[in-house]
Amino acid sequence: ATESAPAADDGVKVVPFTGLPPGWRAVEKVYASGQYAGKTYVRFESDTHTSIGSAKKAIQLYAEATGKDEEKLLEEYAALKKKEADEKKAETKVQAEARGKFSKEKREKCIERFRAVYGQLSGAIVTAFPGWRGESKLLENCGQLVASYYDPHGSCFKLMKDIEAHFGNLMEQGKEHEIPDVELARASVKVDENGRPVNVARQENIVDEYTQQPAKKQKKEKARQVVNDEWYRELSHMRVINATDKELSSKKVPRADELITESDELRILLTQRGFDADMPLLYVVGRVPGCGVAHRRILEGVTGFYYQQKDKIGDHPHYKQVMLSKEKPGAMMCTGLYMFFSEHRQCWKLSTCLDDSKAGLFMCSENQPSPAEVKQPWKIYEQRHGS
Repeated sequence: ATESAPAADDGVKVVPFTGLPPGWRAVEKVYASGQYAGKTYVRFESDTHTSIGSAKKAIQLYAEATGKDEEKLLEEYAALKKKEADEKKAETKVQAEARGKFSKEKREKCIERFRAVYGQLSGAIVTAFPGWRGESKLLENCGQLVASYYDPHGSCFKLMKDIEAHFGNLMEQGKEHEIPDVELARASVKVDENGRPVNVARQENIVDEYTQQPAKKQKKEKARQVVNDEWYRELSHMRVINATDKELSSKKVPRADELITESDELRILLTQRGFDADMPLLYVVGRVPGCGVAHRRILEGVTGFYYQQKDKIGDHPHYKQVMLSKEKPGAMMCTGLYMFFSEHRQCWKLSTCLDDSKAGLFMCSENQPSPAEVKQPWKIYEQRHGS
């Protein structure tokens, strides 16, 4: 991993990153303007390369320059990142258990471990522990008493099993000395005139409101998953062309004659809606016969015509998918698909919205005035579960 370094004068600093090849470093940069102004992003660089978007690309460039086995280097990198992720997951699990959050299986094992030595707890026993207390609140809707128990540190437990699981976990960690004297508490339990144990929390300490109010649950903001270039897979057959008679015919697009007729009809309808007669119209070739079944539905969905909108996003035009209506002859309909240039990622995107903060369904990392002019291959986003 690269060691961190102080921020440079230009707002760039080297940050730790596991698995980079020798001579490469990860740098954190700050957007100076635009909608991301003030936010940071990471790029990779060496003495001969700058602004590389992914660690895998850096490894590929390193392999090309040194003649080393690229596949082996990428395998080593993947193994290193997996180890790092596993360690982080294990650390998170330990922290959760320290707060009393267990998996169902772990919880039952902890309860079983505790009961095997100390037996089952009751509210009367718990309120007899030194420093522990309990209280109950009457729920008006159902008329039931709901008890809460607090340890000397103020931690709240709602169920006996929660306390037993907590003690069982202390036993597993070798901290049995932190468990109160259960036998002494059992022997000192208060009893009523009939000799039955008295649960102080339920019979003597009934309150209108709990002494310690539970923190109000705040609505969790959905974590935004950061998508990088490594999550896109290259497509050899996808392309964007100008929807002119010449281009549709010369590029050997399937059903070229039919598409030429459709493009003429669409231009007429768009002109009726106030667009210029020579307004650019593009055609996306998403799926062609014989290209296989991978991503078949989405590739068929993006295939079609896209007309240029009247305004621009930054310095580039943007496009929206349009098609002839099947239900109403002589009419057209727009879909929810767009093509636009991402200033943030410096690439053309094909997406379900014009929000540049969202990952596009497809991308092409080349800055050209029109997506029909790009030479680099288009790539499709492949969602990573659990990443």
